[in-house]
Amino acid sequence: MNTNQFFSFGRMSLLVRKELQENWRQIALFWAGIFGLLVIISLLVARGSHHNGIQPECYSSWSIENFLGWITVVFLICGAYVAAYSFKRMATSPGALSTLMTPASQFEKFAIKWLIAVPVYILIFCLIAYVADWIRVYSSYWMFDIEVRPVNVTKILFHQTTDIGFVNRLAFHSLFYFLAGQSFFLLGSIVWPKNSALRTFVCMIAICFIYVWIGIWFVSLLDISDGDTHLYYSGPEFLNDDRLLYVADAFAIIVAVINYWLTYRRFREAETINRW
Repeated sequence: MNTNQFFSFGRMSLLVRKELQENWRQIALFWAGIFGLLVIISLLVARGSHHNGIQPECYSSWSIENFLGWITVVFLICGAYVAAYSFKRMATSPGALSTLMTPASQFEKFAIKWLIAVPVYILIFCLIAYVADWIRVYSSYWMFDIEVRPVNVTKILFHQTTDIGFVNRLAFHSLFYFLAGQSFFLLGSIVWPKNSALRTFVCMIAICFIYVWIGIWFVSLLDISDGDTHLYYSGPEFLNDDRLLYVADAFAIIVAVINYWLTYRRFREAETINRW
């Protein structure tokens, strides 16, 4: 008899099977829609390389920049959507009852939702985007006789890239910021049963305005005025541009972890309330 009431791989495997059996149609339609959208983007980018009067030596850079730009937009929007509707079933009595009656711990029920919304979503989207990138490459060659490079994944992950900016390990930095932003939508999905995506988006805009206002106020404190001369304290010398990026990464990770913890706490409270 398994006396572990917190986490069990056996129960997690049963939860995964239950999730797939109940929602496989919605999952298949969702990913089929994303794949179709990425294919359309690939074809449009390939067509744009031919019809926009771009110099042949700039085909690859232009194509990669536009493809990654549109892919990033789709990735952010779909990631927010997945997170915002992770706990949608808790908003209805049948869904809450089904969640309550599932023979698993509260942590396991939360973990399966988190896994689907965060790592599984990122992994599947990256695989689909990789396939769509090769569709862009081959469609450019077959349809318009234009040779373009595929996206250099290794270069984006580990090196400096000149195709999309001059930031080392751009993908990792962007991933941390995405996790921080998406975590707000995951928290909003359990806080607001209805219209969670819209409400979370409005709250994030308000939070951004507050942070911007605080930043402007803080910068004004560093202004040392002396007649016509304005001196600004630029911070410690060891905080160069690269280290500021690492500070921003650490802040994003902390925000994401705090939001995940708050989501788990709120999920436990919601399940406890539904027991009564």
